[in-house]
Amino acid sequence: MKSLARILGALTLFAAACFAQLPIPQNASPVSHQGGTYYAAGFATWSGRVISGNSTTGSASIIIAGSAGGGAGGLQLQDGTTLPFQTVFSTLTPIIVDFGQGAQETVTPTAVSVGTCPAGNLGVGGSMQCATVTATFANTHGQSAVVIDGSFGLQTALNYAQQIGGGTIVIDGVWSTMGGTTAMITSAVPFSNNVIEDLRTIQAQYWIARPSTTTFMATPATLTATTVGFGLNGANTTGGTYTGASTYFVCVAYVDIAGNEGACSATFSGLTAGSGSTNQIGFSAPAASTGAVGYTVYISLAGGSYPLAYQVPLTSSVCTLTKLETVTPACALANTTYGQSGSAAIVSALTVNTSPIALQLAGVGNQLGTGVVNAHTTYAFAPGSPAVLSASLPFTTTAGPWASATPVPMGTIAIPAGFMNQVGRTIRVCGKYTVTPNAAATIENLQIYWDGAGSDAAGSPVQIANIQGTAAYTAVIYNGSFCETFTTTVSGAGVTAGSIIGGSSLSAVGIASAPTNLVTELDTKNAATASLNLAGGAGFTTRLHIVQNHTTGADTQAQLLNVTVEVL
Repeated sequence: MKSLARILGALTLFAAACFAQLPIPQNASPVSHQGGTYYAAGFATWSGRVISGNSTTGSASIIIAGSAGGGAGGLQLQDGTTLPFQTVFSTLTPIIVDFGQGAQETVTPTAVSVGTCPAGNLGVGGSMQCATVTATFANTHGQSAVVIDGSFGLQTALNYAQQIGGGTIVIDGVWSTMGGTTAMITSAVPFSNNVIEDLRTIQAQYWIARPSTTTFMATPATLTATTVGFGLNGANTTGGTYTGASTYFVCVAYVDIAGNEGACSATFSGLTAGSGSTNQIGFSAPAASTGAVGYTVYISLAGGSYPLAYQVPLTSSVCTLTKLETVTPACALANTTYGQSGSAAIVSALTVNTSPIALQLAGVGNQLGTGVVNAHTTYAFAPGSPAVLSASLPFTTTAGPWASATPVPMGTIAIPAGFMNQVGRTIRVCGKYTVTPNAAATIENLQIYWDGAGSDAAGSPVQIANIQGTAAYTAVIYNGSFCETFTTTVSGAGVTAGSIIGGSSLSAVGIASAPTNLVTELDTKNAATASLNLAGGAGFTTRLHIVQNHTTGADTQAQLLNVTVEVL
């Protein structure tokens, strides 16, 4: 007991000494979180000590013990919150080593492992947790070097909030006084369910995770007989409903941190080794790809076709779902940035033709249900508004020509399942697009469709707006802009229980070389659209498709330049 008392006493003094050295202004609040709000500065009230340092510079490892209590259960903040060591020490979060000393430096770990501390260092026993941190060091650091949060709590708060469902991370003058900068915000690793509220000035500023490049997600490699098949990756020939003698077209698509999907892998139908009608289909996780955190799966009906491969509802019974984004249910994919491992998928149940079909590049397929990829390789926090549910950079475009009355999908927005399933919920969808007709046209339509499993029909989503204009369109490029509000009038859990009505709408198009030559377009749908799946359902999200169409004439090219979905 005396030995235990000495250790506890030493740790108490150790904690007090470290807290005294933290860069926290006097009288600043140590409260780290309340409800769905997370105070960045409060997440910087931990400190650690190096118990085994690095004797050389360059890539090296040090061992850090937490000094603020928490013991084997984690590391404790000043307000009593205990954080898992993996939340504080990760490859996402920079740390400052030798704080307050001449050898002070900020490093971002390249590898972290957490385990019991080696006994005998600074009185720390083997029951305490320590972090072994590998990084590239410019200086050497010995025992007792103080370690603090290199983001002054920002990235730690982001990590913690994401793990328990997301929320608002608050930064203010205290965080700024500690050393927080705008560069730390833009370099923070984002999660889609977090927003940063910036109170460093009198006018609140919000930072939202948005694409930081126009580079779209890669297309996964074409599946092969070694990456998908009956009885593969734990699948069997007794627990499913797939007929071994039938032909099925299958593909997979990457999902980014915001829940947007990329293009599906190229067509493959070489499933083998099946027998009877009780097969499962096993999928290997596709290779890691820049920015991808998950993948979705599409399978056609028996004897179907690649363009009509339907989305598989992804639940924990099919694969290990990624927790890095919560918009689109997706199987986990290996991602070193977030420290995530990939998961195989085993599909037992047949797909149905009321499920969404795979997204493609703009114009590919020219099929009404074919949405347009919107997944990007990199995201960063950028100024924005929490009311903006989604904001997109230019979508891809593909040259035609497309015949009269051929729909040309221009853009797709993922809507979280259940988001619109509340009577009175209203969003405003606005965007800008460009069209190049290849022949004279008299009627042009910009259409918006609701894509939800169960309310789709044979790959076709349900039209909820038809913004139409009549004019003497010529074979000269013209630009258009549009806005329309949509309000839920009926909600419900069933796949055809919901209704949405369009509200105020306006679209104006004009010849690019003669911008004063404008044509006003209005929505021709005068009533609510019923039989919609607004709930999403287990394993599915919902989508909005923006489509260019025409009644007469033909188009050469169409592109959606931007689109926003704002919550009113």
